[in-house]
Amino acid sequence: MVTIDADNRREIARLPSKPIPLEDRYDPPANFLEIETNLPVFHLKECSVRRRYSDFEWLHRELEQDSKIVVPSLSSTCISSS
Repeated sequence: MVTIDADNRREIARLPSKPIPLEDRYDPPANFLEIETNLPVFHLKECSVRRRYSDFEWLHRELEQDSKIVVPSLSSTCISSS
């Protein structure tokens, strides 16, 4: 996700996920969201946070309620193997 202010060329972007080491493949998933930004309201240029799925559900509901953008649906909480 990238948001750009055309006048000032400010942006915020989700960083790509880091590769998972082979020995960690079957561990419970680590729910990390890594963000990089050059927006002046943020003191840090990069940050990583750990969030529960319910946090994303709450954020999704909030964005849908009062948003002028299309909010993509959340992925499922369960992982299926086929």
